[in-house]
Amino acid sequence: MRTGAQSTEESFGPVAQLVDVPVGELIGVTRSDGERICLANVDGEILAVSDTCTHQDFSLCQGTLLPDAIIECAWHGARFSLHSGKALRPPAETPLPVYSVRVVDGAILVGGRKP
Repeated sequence: MRTGAQSTEESFGPVAQLVDVPVGELIGVTRSDGERICLANVDGEILAVSDTCTHQDFSLCQGTLLPDAIIECAWHGARFSLHSGKALRPPAETPLPVYSVRVVDGAILVGGRKP
């Protein structure tokens, strides 16, 4: 199982089990600090971004996971890269926060925001 690039931040916390996120699926979780996170399983790689579309604050985990690790917001069709957070299609222009991920003994741990 591959995971997203590692952060230098050491405070990773559990948010879900690997079995909760099948390949090709999105789920929404909440970190212990209250931050809403969208987890995606892209061909076995777990990626984590903010669950809030930067265009109009809609939940991204209710959107669609597209090829090439792209997420599409269900509300207005904005698209983002799950690797970089970059806004790829209007109406969104602001990138998404992207989080570091580790998978340990079947638990998905999310760390701090990537730079």
